Amino acid sequence: MKRLRFAALLLVFALMLAGTVHAQTDLLVNTAQVQLWPEYDQPAMLVIYTLELADTQPLPADVTVRIPASVGDPMAVAVLEDTGLVTRQYTRTVDGEWAEITLESDLPVIQIEYYDSALSQADPQRSYDFTWSADFAVDNFVFSVKQPVNAVDFSVIPSLGTGQTDSDGLMTYSASFGSLAANQSFQLSLSYTKNDTTLATESFVLNSGTTTSEPATVGSLPWWGWVLMVLGVVLLAGGVVFYIRSTKQPAPSKYKARKKRNAAASKPAASRTSTSRTAGKPAGQGTVFCHQCGAQAQAGDQFCRECGTRLRG
Repeated sequence: MKRLRFAALLLVFALMLAGTVHAQTDLLVNTAQVQLWPEYDQPAMLVIYTLELADTQPLPADVTVRIPASVGDPMAVAVLEDTGLVTRQYTRTVDGEWAEITLESDLPVIQIEYYDSALSQADPQRSYDFTWSADFAVDNFVFSVKQPVNAVDFSVIPSLGTGQTDSDGLMTYSASFGSLAANQSFQLSLSYTKNDTTLATESFVLNSGTTTSEPATVGSLPWWGWVLMVLGVVLLAGGVVFYIRSTKQPAPSKYKARKKRNAAASKPAASRTSTSRTAGKPAGQGTVFCHQCGAQAQAGDQFCRECGTRLRG
């Protein structure tokens, strides 16, 4: 009886173990990309895994990725959200030369990063060997390598084709190797010569230092933007001038006032006497003339239309 119970327990345990292995083996990975960035921001090799699960993969899914045990804990374990990469909790289990990083992913894109000090800056001749190992299949395996700053005689085996300058200004080599079966390994080796310890990020700072003194906004507007801005300034200035002129009371013209006085002085005496008798009379009691310049006022006027002088009541 005890033997039967023990056999039953072993069967249950075997089924549970098989189910776990089956779940990882059946993980549907559309694309797995490995990026190697030697001497980028640390004197080591930055390794980046990016997994894109298939659209048919049920989520959440338990994902286990192998990294060398010698590198210790990964620098980042994250998933890609709409706002960018967001870290996730993970477990690390060492199995021989490998460490298994396991996380539960609720999103289809996973990224794991770590630094490998196996790349050394001790000698000008530098090399690095990489091995990929996973217990799940990959439909499309992509590999890319950045060439370090000031590196010469750069070589990658197998070849990644012709390099292209990336957004960092570094030459990057990339190639797709098609599908990989579960537990199928992939090896890549690179070597180069570098006579200094300058990191890529240090080079970025040195190069940007020659341009940061220039204002970032100079020349940023297109030509039509400058035209609209100038037109707006002209219209604003015109509006201000029009407002000032419309609210300012016209000042008496000294020239006109002097001309009227001269004209009044040249009139015959009788005419001037008549004018002096009627000047200053209010509207409605006869013709009114300005006592300052002699101009004839109209009915209801309180100020002279020529010189602006207040008419006498």
